[in-house]
Amino acid sequence: AEASLMLHLDESRIRPDLIVDEEDRTIGRVFQYAVPLVSRSGAVGAPSGGNAASGERLFAIQQRALVDLLQRGRAEQDPTF
Repeated sequence: AEASLMLHLDESRIRPDLIVDEEDRTIGRVFQYAVPLVSRSGAVGAPSGGNAASGERLFAIQQRALVDLLQRGRAEQDPTF
């Protein structure tokens, strides 16, 4: 997801020669683990499969979610007595 977002937002920050895919060792686990504990490269998953079109769609979803959250926050009434 991160690689796709960056390909959409600022492709110049992506270094294709440094992309490393690494299996996600946390799938199916109950607890969360810091990336340095589960990744040799700092990557989790397959950033090589990222693309700008997916990043654009993900960005739009995140943007809509943020707008919705802010609108809900603005409309919220103070719950105090």
